[in-house]
Amino acid sequence: MKKILLFSLALVFVLSGCGEKSEQENYQSNITAEDERIMEKAEREGYEYLTPEEQKVVEKFGQEAQKEFARAEEEEMRKLEEDVNLASEIDDLRDEKETGAVSRGSCDVITEGSTCIEYVGSFWTDQQMELNCQGAGVFSKSPCPAGMAGGCNIGEGVPSDMITWFYLYGGGEITAESLDSAKKVCEATMMSRWLNAR
Repeated sequence: MKKILLFSLALVFVLSGCGEKSEQENYQSNITAEDERIMEKAEREGYEYLTPEEQKVVEKFGQEAQKEFARAEEEEMRKLEEDVNLASEIDDLRDEKETGAVSRGSCDVITEGSTCIEYVGSFWTDQQMELNCQGAGVFSKSPCPAGMAGGCNIGEGVPSDMITWFYLYGGGEITAESLDSAKKVCEATMMSRWLNAR
């Protein structure tokens, strides 16, 4: 039974082309023309009809196939773990955005437009934030004031990451209906996400 399993693994990884291309190429570079002939004979006639020397060749490549498979599986698990960790970091960052904990500064345009922009990404230096806010509102190194009705996080995960918070008071005449429209537009835009009020 063990020999049949080894033989099957060898055939799967060597003859049928399964697995990562680079691993397959590396694996196949170790196979000589004689090895290929033996593997084809085993496939055609059956493992039990091979000579003891030929059976050793099949077993050898079966064991190597198992090692390659284990390496590929280990790499897949490592990538999965990285993805899970990244998703967890993004969730933590989202929570911090909703509390204002990761804000580098803000541009208060509530009086004129019922909005306030909060700068989050690494692109936003003091100079960049002031320049972006200049002539539009009041720049501050603090987060936007509380009392917002919701916000659109634009560019999540990129250096220019920022949030536009909406308020149901001020000069922008934002209503519950227009806020709902803003939410739909935000959620339909790539790399944007709606944040709850704080």
